Amino acid sequence: MYSLARFSLLEMTECSAVLRQLGEQSSSIQDAASRAVDYLFRTLGNSETGARDCVLVRCFKTVSYNRLNPMTQQRVREQLGGIAPSPDLKCFTLMATAGEEAEWNHVERSHRYRSIPMVSADFVKQFPMFSQLLHQFGLSSSVDVAPEGEWLVDLEEKTYNVFYVPDAVGSPYVPVQEGFVLKYGVKSVLCFGGMLPSRDLFAVILFSRTPVPRDTAALCKSLALSLKTSLLACDEAVASEAGVDAHSSSASVAGATEQEAGLRHQSRLAAAEQLLRVYENAVRTQSAGIAQAKQALRERADALERSEQALNEQTRIVNSVLRSMGDGVVVTDAEGRLVVANPAVESILGFSPMHVPLTAWAERYEFLHADTVTPFGQEEWPLARALRGEKIDWLEVYLRASQGMPGRWISINARPIKDEAGVLSGTVMVFHDITWLKRAQDALFESEYRFRSLVEGARDIIFTLSADITITSLNPAFETVTNWSRSQWMGEPLVALLHPDDAGFCQDVLQAILERGAPLTCSMQISTKQGGYVTGEFVGTPQMRQGRVIGVLGIIRDVTERRRIEDALRVSEERLRSIVQSTKDAIVLVNALMKVAFWNKGAEATFGYSAEEIIGQPVTTIIPERYHQELERNVQRVRLFERVQLTSRTLELHGRRKDGGEFPLELSVTSWKGKSDLFFTIIMRDISERRSAEEELDRLHHHNQVVLNSAGEGIYGIDRDGRLTFVNPAAAKMFDWEAEALIGQPFSALVHRPDFHEGVSSERPSPIVETIQGGEIREEADSRFWRKDGTSFPVEYVSTPIRERGDIVGAVVVFKDTTDRKRAEAQLQDSLRRLRKLSGRMEGIREEERGRIARELHDELGVGLTCLKIDLSRLGGLLGERMVPRDRAKVDEKIRGMKEQVDSTITSVQRIVAELRPGVLDDLGLVAAIEWQCRDFQRRTGVACHCTVSHEDLRVDPEHATAVFRICQEALTNVTRHAQATEVHVCLEDQGEGLLLQVSDNGRGIPSDRLADARSFGLLGMRERAGLLGGDVQIETKEGSGTTIVLQLPR
Repeated sequence: MYSLARFSLLEMTECSAVLRQLGEQSSSIQDAASRAVDYLFRTLGNSETGARDCVLVRCFKTVSYNRLNPMTQQRVREQLGGIAPSPDLKCFTLMATAGEEAEWNHVERSHRYRSIPMVSADFVKQFPMFSQLLHQFGLSSSVDVAPEGEWLVDLEEKTYNVFYVPDAVGSPYVPVQEGFVLKYGVKSVLCFGGMLPSRDLFAVILFSRTPVPRDTAALCKSLALSLKTSLLACDEAVASEAGVDAHSSSASVAGATEQEAGLRHQSRLAAAEQLLRVYENAVRTQSAGIAQAKQALRERADALERSEQALNEQTRIVNSVLRSMGDGVVVTDAEGRLVVANPAVESILGFSPMHVPLTAWAERYEFLHADTVTPFGQEEWPLARALRGEKIDWLEVYLRASQGMPGRWISINARPIKDEAGVLSGTVMVFHDITWLKRAQDALFESEYRFRSLVEGARDIIFTLSADITITSLNPAFETVTNWSRSQWMGEPLVALLHPDDAGFCQDVLQAILERGAPLTCSMQISTKQGGYVTGEFVGTPQMRQGRVIGVLGIIRDVTERRRIEDALRVSEERLRSIVQSTKDAIVLVNALMKVAFWNKGAEATFGYSAEEIIGQPVTTIIPERYHQELERNVQRVRLFERVQLTSRTLELHGRRKDGGEFPLELSVTSWKGKSDLFFTIIMRDISERRSAEEELDRLHHHNQVVLNSAGEGIYGIDRDGRLTFVNPAAAKMFDWEAEALIGQPFSALVHRPDFHEGVSSERPSPIVETIQGGEIREEADSRFWRKDGTSFPVEYVSTPIRERGDIVGAVVVFKDTTDRKRAEAQLQDSLRRLRKLSGRMEGIREEERGRIARELHDELGVGLTCLKIDLSRLGGLLGERMVPRDRAKVDEKIRGMKEQVDSTITSVQRIVAELRPGVLDDLGLVAAIEWQCRDFQRRTGVACHCTVSHEDLRVDPEHATAVFRICQEALTNVTRHAQATEVHVCLEDQGEGLLLQVSDNGRGIPSDRLADARSFGLLGMRERAGLLGGDVQIETKEGSGTTIVLQLPR
């Protein structure tokens, strides 16, 4: 097989010889074309894989219309729109085809390219390659087209040529791109052909999936001439030029045969001459190429000799460099065997690379990863990776310390060495000792870490500014002080953070730092996220780089708190001075010699001396002589313990005014150390009013004691620890204890122990404990206290907290023995119980009486009225027969009125019977009775009444059913009388253990005073009915929003 991608002159010669032989074996021009096409399709390809180069090979030839078979003529007429062309019209006709698809191997299955009539240039332009081929051979000027120099190999050749499309994909000259070119992978299209003696054009087109170079296309000229030679034997022109006629004599036929042979010989001779010229040109071209190749080889040999000399020189230089360089270099072959290793390898690694194969270094020596723990695996070792074709850049390796060698850090670079064909021929590794670099990096990292820790942990704001005074970095203290996010202010101008009053001045300071290169300080106010400002002291230092100021390093210390403290201290001093001067107490400052050094206005008012009069005088001037020693002892005691700042105990003695009058006072002494001397502060207070108040308090205490002793209710007090502080006689008597014995005892153990323990252990504490803990007044209406003998008695009590200066210090409990009241209440409850039982009995009797009356009304009065109506009808008939028509009409009218009155009376009787005791309640049950009552209510009042029941078959005993029915009846009656409602909802629900009846309306509601009115007998009756059966009636109402009555009745 011959590859179109590498078509040589020898292969072209062999292929041409085969094509010429095919013509001698063919019986017709179609047979010759078919053999040639089949040969080219099978022969052109890859001899190694057996894959064919061509997807499709076709042979075309021009044929006159009158020589086409009928089917092909029909196809030509279809292309021309049904018009029959002239008989001698040339048609470019498919002679043979071979391809990968089955239908491509049969000429008759081709449609579009079966035959192309050459009627005009525009028509032929639909087939670009054929139009170019026609122009190349000058077949007809009527279909002339402009030649494409890109296609034609030789524009001057007119009898044979080769043209091709080097890139078929996307080419406008190759049709059916999507369905043919792209689908079958067509890369190039090659066409070669020529002109037969009959002036008919033949062409072979190859659609190749292998890109065809231009050199191959040029060699195909010989293929065109060889194919022409093959087709000459069957060309029709020989017979026509010899003048053969079917009616000629045998002698004439013999002469024509000789003439045909002569013409065929001339044609073959002309084709051979052309083929010879092609071969000569090809040989000439090949010879020139060989000469150029020889010259190039000589030049290459000279260049190689020069390169070898240069290589030797470079090798010498490289070896010198390798010996002198500080990095270790190792070169291996493709198997990993050592080829070159410079001396630095041993000095860096600490061992000779010759002793152990390089591939075993990772196992023999302790080469570790950057974590200094993980050893290198066999496949991870840089040499193994380089042998796999990988590139390793600056891989940091730690070589563990060994005997005589400390541990060291090594950086390894490794590269595979490949030849020109890309085949691995070896590797090169470079070892660089970076121990000093790692130590420097560690030291730098530690230094940076310390600096960063200082900056990150500093309480002051540390930041940097660029030359345009924008913020480039901020430490975390910025967020702590201002609550702003650091990222929010990166790249922002610093002045945007400052108070408007400080912005201009601070910007001038920063500009001065940048210009002068000297540090400056100032005070500034920085805004916070909350909208306020903090005051800071700013210290700015220029940042230098290569002697030029590039920014500012700033530190801002938040002095807001210090300023606040200073202001607070100043305010405190002013406040203290104001307090000292405004207080009524006498505040006197004396020195170590007991001379007055300071005298406030309170002292002036208390003693009558002005500050000018008393300052410098002994403090004993204002103390009577009999108290001098006591004052002196107290001062000496304070002096003795001055280091612990001991304050003397409060003394009560007398003072002496300027006028000589004495008065009781309270005195305290405190010492404090000045810069060089000891001072005493003496605070004195006139207690004349307090003495009077204490006397009054004693009097009030006596009065209160009399009240407590005479009170009929029990009263006792307890402190926060629950111990009794006082007990009045009435309480002691009720407890059967002596009052003195109770003082100091825990009230829980002696008074109401169970109440207290239950309060502690239960979820709800004792009310008395709640009073002590929460400070609330608590009332307990039903509790029990215990006597000394262990018996209890019922009480009601009120516990009130005792407060002193706002703090709860205890509680007072006032209680009353409710034994007699409890007894009376029990008797009352018993009476109420009997009364309710009687009421229930009366209600039962009332229901029975109602039923009896209803039955009698129905049975007696109802039947009598019905009979009366019948008698009136009969009476009207009897009288009518005996009276004249005029009187008869009056009688009939009168009787009719009487019957209507009887009907009305019957209706009233039925209504009264239903109200007394509806029969539906006894006959059909509670559900039917409630539904009937709702319908009757809606019929009588016109108010919409909606009834909802949970169960249609609700079984209730008669007593409960009567109570539910009567309560529902009373509720609807109240709606009629008072509610002014427009809608009522009645719901009856079975809740398993009980019944729920709910009657709701949208009326005006019930006033709150009417709910509590004892004269609201309807509401009272409903509650009584429910109470008799253990039920409950709740009424929810709001004026203007309706009323809801809810009955809960147990079964």
